[in-house]
Amino acid sequence: MEHLQIHQESTGQSINCKICNDKGYIFDSEGAVKFCKCKEIKEAKERIEKSPLKARFDKNRFVSYKTNNPQRLRASNLCKSYIANFDGTKNLILSGQVGSGKTHLAIATTRVLIEKVGVTYADFVNDITRLKFNQLDQEEYTKAVDAYKNATVLFIDDLYKGDVSPATQRIVQDIINYRYNNDKAMIITTELNKNELLDINEATASRLIEMSMTDEGEYYIEFVGRELNYRLFK
Repeated sequence: MEHLQIHQESTGQSINCKICNDKGYIFDSEGAVKFCKCKEIKEAKERIEKSPLKARFDKNRFVSYKTNNPQRLRASNLCKSYIANFDGTKNLILSGQVGSGKTHLAIATTRVLIEKVGVTYADFVNDITRLKFNQLDQEEYTKAVDAYKNATVLFIDDLYKGDVSPATQRIVQDIINYRYNNDKAMIITTELNKNELLDINEATASRLIEMSMTDEGEYYIEFVGRELNYRLFK
């Protein structure tokens, strides 16, 4: 998906999407109307603008991430490799030590990807766990879950933080199983390591991990060591 600023001499306006000319829809080969990919990208950016992530999204970039430690440098390079080889089917998982910059790197990765594909952000504590309280309104619940299932890329921040109840696990499993079965990429941050994720729900965790694997290795990194906590050690 290319986005070009095209100067329109007749109107003096610029066009961001050369595929649909910013209409948000296109006609397929059979003449049927369908949404252009730029619509999802625009909506994803608008959601971030309205989310608690907005302030961090403006400043969490690769250039501002400190790579003054071998683990940090490896993690930064792994994220850049994920972007360079992005095909929409693999997961990027950043796990482990509190304050190591997992969310910073996930946001930096999202900042780049969101110029090409739609990325839906979900804060586990405020978005995912809250879904279980919406189950009485089946229409609203289904609408919210379907948005996470069908997003081109789903970014879940702080997976399983503070809530591993059976009800929450079922919601997470429903979303992840759908995305696993449909080869849809996810960006995951979590304070839990692989074994801890597997102990909570082996079926769900093994699918997440499998989707991070490639022929060359995996898009998974675990930060280990309190010295990585930038809140304590600048």
